[in-house]
Amino acid sequence: MGQSRIFSFMKLSLALLSFIFVGCGTVDLEIRQSNTNIGMQPRSVAILPFTLEEQVHEDVSPNDLFRDCFYNYFSFLGYVDLPLEIINDKLIQAGLTDNKKILELSPARLRKILGVDAVIRGRVLSANNFTGGIHAETSIKAKIDMLDIRTGDILWETEHKESTYSGILSPTIVEIIQDQMENVKVHQAYFRTAEIFSISMMKEIPDPA
Repeated sequence: MGQSRIFSFMKLSLALLSFIFVGCGTVDLEIRQSNTNIGMQPRSVAILPFTLEEQVHEDVSPNDLFRDCFYNYFSFLGYVDLPLEIINDKLIQAGLTDNKKILELSPARLRKILGVDAVIRGRVLSANNFTGGIHAETSIKAKIDMLDIRTGDILWETEHKESTYSGILSPTIVEIIQDQMENVKVHQAYFRTAEIFSISMMKEIPDPA
């Protein structure tokens, strides 16, 4: 290979390796202006089971992973958040096991069952994990909102897609191999994407503290 061809190859390689993508930008959280009265802000919150609109091929539940991850970070905010296991137990005791039907419950019914001021509802619209050749991608698209079950008002909502990429865009061959090995571990790949999604949301959610 001549020097000019080697030089061209090196320039192309550096150009490709200079692009590193981690996610799809910040979460656009829409705050409802009619609910800015501090005295009416909810204090106690329950995170309802997240639903999954499209089934995934892998033997994982991205919606459950996302809910667990979201709770881990939401618990740092100044709300009195009901532990997930208590929420699950209360719903089961009320004879509710279908996640989609739970999201359709009236605010009054939810308040009677859970005894909180507000609930967070999460719908995972799509979830994908792909590993092939020198490219790997994991994405979660979801719609999430907070519903004040005292008034029936939606306090904030967002619809966002978070993606994590690895492969030829990584800066070294070693990192390419490492990223590919990690992406094959589907559970960890989805959790990593859900974690980035959750952290981005925490920056936007109004904190009563």
